[in-house]
Amino acid sequence: MRVRFHGRTDLGRKRATNQDAFVASDDYGYCVLCDGMGGHSSGEIASRMAVEILEEKLRNELPDFASERSTAADQPMKTSLSDLVERWLVAANSAIYERSSAEPSLRAHGRRMGTTVALLLIVEDFALVAHVGDSRVYRLRGREIELLTRDHSVLTPEGPSAVGIAAPMAAAGRRKRKYVTRALGTRRTVLPDILIADIRPGDHFLLCSDGLTDGVSDAEIAAAILERTDEPQNVPTALINLANERGGRDNITVVLASLEPGEAGVARRARPTIEPPARPRARLVGEVRSGDGAPCAGGLGHAVEAGPAGNGERCEPADRVESVAERRVAPVAEGLAVGADAQEAVPPPLEPPPPWEAEDRP
Repeated sequence: MRVRFHGRTDLGRKRATNQDAFVASDDYGYCVLCDGMGGHSSGEIASRMAVEILEEKLRNELPDFASERSTAADQPMKTSLSDLVERWLVAANSAIYERSSAEPSLRAHGRRMGTTVALLLIVEDFALVAHVGDSRVYRLRGREIELLTRDHSVLTPEGPSAVGIAAPMAAAGRRKRKYVTRALGTRRTVLPDILIADIRPGDHFLLCSDGLTDGVSDAEIAAAILERTDEPQNVPTALINLANERGGRDNITVVLASLEPGEAGVARRARPTIEPPARPRARLVGEVRSGDGAPCAGGLGHAVEAGPAGNGERCEPADRVESVAERRVAPVAEGLAVGADAQEAVPPPLEPPPPWEAEDRP
């Protein structure tokens, strides 16, 4: 299976800096998206650190999976890859935590800098999805959209945030305060969620920061993809423009991964020795089945040229929409469904942490 990535990031309409960052590679079949948290430039530093560390791990330590493997050998390979990705996320968490410990200037109001992370890795006939925080990963198959991640966040005073087809906060009629309960760098240890999903030609995966999903519903995300099947490169721009029409309260990053028939995207590397994963263990939340470059960050006017190791595309902020349209949630497209398979595989949310342990995101 071959994958094509198209991504953009945007400052939004309220923020002074862009603390989102992402990197994607068609050749290696991966995408990493991060949304930094922290005062001033701290969040930007944390998100860039995470992207750079994980990209280096993906390029240099990715196991060499055999193209021909038996059913009996399939699950151990997935488990080994899940363990390896967990180690990478633990390493990124430690690096960010240690840097903020060494540099007090990177802390704001006593809080350490941190970042969410959403990672997608396409490996021949399956996808690995890992995440920490409230950046999301969706899969669109046919006309059915599935949310593959559960937000590690709570809304106050109403309590734990919902996932899936629930109306976005912007449509709820009043502003709520969100606390991210898990992130890279804010604590000594981290507990990632890791999921294995099957893949088919024609599937689309979408990774995004909460700057998109706070104002755009799952149904609208699916409709934007379905309306542009012949021009997938325009999907990120369309969704970013829609989020900005709804107020653009946060940085917005969207990456679309489209699967096509062809050779697997994962570059062949010698398989490293798999050591026992660090504790605490990542939660492998199950398999989901339904039916049968260089880091890019920056806001308006900021472009980063993909390096020699990337895809050669420019990662640029989306064009702005000058007029602000009336805020509304578009109706679900005819025949469009929102799948429940992914949510059934996800464990119940954790209890909210004490306020002093949560990362406040207005």
